[in-house]
Amino acid sequence: MHAHSASGASRQDYERIALSGIKRIGAATDPGLVEAIDRLVEQGLAERDGQSLSLLPPAECEDPEDVDLFRALRDVWLRADDVRDEDRLLYGELGYWMHWADLLREREAREDSPLRMDVVVADDAEVVERDWLSTFDPEVVEHVVSHQLVTGRVILPPRALDTPTAELVPLAMRLGFQVRVFPSPSHYVVYDGEFVVLREEAPGDPLEGHRLTRRRAVVDPMRHLFSLQWSAAMPWQEYEKGAAGILALLSRGWTDTRIAAAMNVSVRTVSRRVTEAMRAAGVQSRFELGMRYARGELGGPTP
Repeated sequence: MHAHSASGASRQDYERIALSGIKRIGAATDPGLVEAIDRLVEQGLAERDGQSLSLLPPAECEDPEDVDLFRALRDVWLRADDVRDEDRLLYGELGYWMHWADLLREREAREDSPLRMDVVVADDAEVVERDWLSTFDPEVVEHVVSHQLVTGRVILPPRALDTPTAELVPLAMRLGFQVRVFPSPSHYVVYDGEFVVLREEAPGDPLEGHRLTRRRAVVDPMRHLFSLQWSAAMPWQEYEKGAAGILALLSRGWTDTRIAAAMNVSVRTVSRRVTEAMRAAGVQSRFELGMRYARGELGGPTP
């Protein structure tokens, strides 16, 4: 079977499978993963031989800049081992944040530079609608900020605008984080370029799971993947400005010329921001961008 052209939608399925590391499909495999695999098989981006799975590189992509992303994702998948005895499993939010706190204590004890975190937040309504600030201990937050214990880069999904997750952006920027927008179905963090925490999907398990690995065979391609996603992402401030006005008018069917006149900016500025917003939202047309905003998927008003 030959690999077919890949779209933005298939990229998200491809990313989900690649980061799961799955190579064999069994009765316990998460149904969501199986559905994503089946869609990739239909598009010629994966092959199944019984229980065995192979990811295939796409022949071409709708967006040429996605070619490198697909290659990096396949590299992550190829290097992910089915047996990961040296990895740590972190169960639930408590397990994840206790691990993070341990890292900060180690860093403070050594008086090193801030812990660098490259974070990708999943394009998941349950995640972005969570009221994160109310779960943080104010004294811990103040300690982390005042001592500048962490810094890095964060990629948020388009739907994060006007959600509780967006309220974290000012705090992140106080810590020196850079924030950009790009849709990803996966949630992961690269710490200091030395190890990675990935969200673990376990069917029927009520606790959210995470897997910590320091293996270079996984960490190196994950670092490369983050760099590619970062370069494709749109700065938060630019996305916020565009969504606040231009996307609202675009969702009403307005032309660039009419939007420019209403907002007292140039047509070129409107066109550039629409193009950047399309890229950030992972859509292929202005119409789809306007519709997703109107449905409230990109921070716009809900119907």
